[in-house]
Amino acid sequence: MKKALRITAVLLLIVMFMGASWLPDAHRSITEKILAEKSKAATADASETPAPTATAEPEEPSFEPDPLEDIFIPALSDTLKEFYGDNYKIRYGEIEPDRHAIVVDVWKSGSSLDATFAASDFQDYADQWETTKQNFIDFSNSCMEDLKNEGLDNYDFVIEYMHDVDNTKALLQVENGVIIFDVVEEMKKQ
Repeated sequence: MKKALRITAVLLLIVMFMGASWLPDAHRSITEKILAEKSKAATADASETPAPTATAEPEEPSFEPDPLEDIFIPALSDTLKEFYGDNYKIRYGEIEPDRHAIVVDVWKSGSSLDATFAASDFQDYADQWETTKQNFIDFSNSCMEDLKNEGLDNYDFVIEYMHDVDNTKALLQVENGVIIFDVVEEMKKQ
């Protein structure tokens, strides 16, 4: 049985590579029929397979970046990280219908002590506090302009310089470029 299988396998290989012309007529007709059927089957498979048609590339979904979450907040976060490391927090949301706010809290080590010395009229600290206030006003105005340029002029921008020991207490608050709370001025009144 194994010998017959080997001979058949050899014959099939010879037929495949050399053709069936050397075989006796009886075998030639059977071999030619088998080859013809295989050829028909291959041709039929090829004819049944539809020719590739030109298909339109699927349209990429249009992506409109959200001006707040995709542009402004990441840029703001990068800027804050550069100056304050991880000592910042950004919150935003609706405060009333059609009015939104972005609130940024920043802090640094020694901020409460600096404010205390500034309120006690230590000139270097008082000058530094004035510079800090002006920087926060400028930063707030810059952010307001960026929001407006992104079409987000219904946003208020608040930046708070927080107490370094108790991050729930603000030392300075600037809203839309205007100081709304200054702990140094409050301490001087007392």
